[in-house]
Amino acid sequence: MIVAVAHFGFSFIQLILYSTILVIFLWMLWNLLPRSKIKLYGNKYVLITGCDSGFGKGTAIRLDQMGFHVIATCLTEKGEKSLRCVCSKRLKTVQLDVTKPEMIRDVFAKVMETIPPGTG
Repeated sequence: MIVAVAHFGFSFIQLILYSTILVIFLWMLWNLLPRSKIKLYGNKYVLITGCDSGFGKGTAIRLDQMGFHVIATCLTEKGEKSLRCVCSKRLKTVQLDVTKPEMIRDVFAKVMETIPPGTG
């Protein structure tokens, strides 16, 4: 039986050296690139549509757990109740059918009432 072994021409010391350089480069890249960070979650308001189930509901729950003020729109009353059962008092629910312009205007008015002036 013949076994072929590939040899890349690197010694063990060279491999350690190149690996160390790569790790240092990645560390520098990670720490030097600008990243936006949201601070003071308790002062932030987030509007999420489609929170009856799926990604919208999961996002609303997670942001509420993180401390954000969440305004979650649901198509049904059942969706609103299921969210209120698992979230804090910071989460507000509003019924919204995005195909109805008058409901969109009403939700906009409620959002403007909910968010304190000067909050951006």
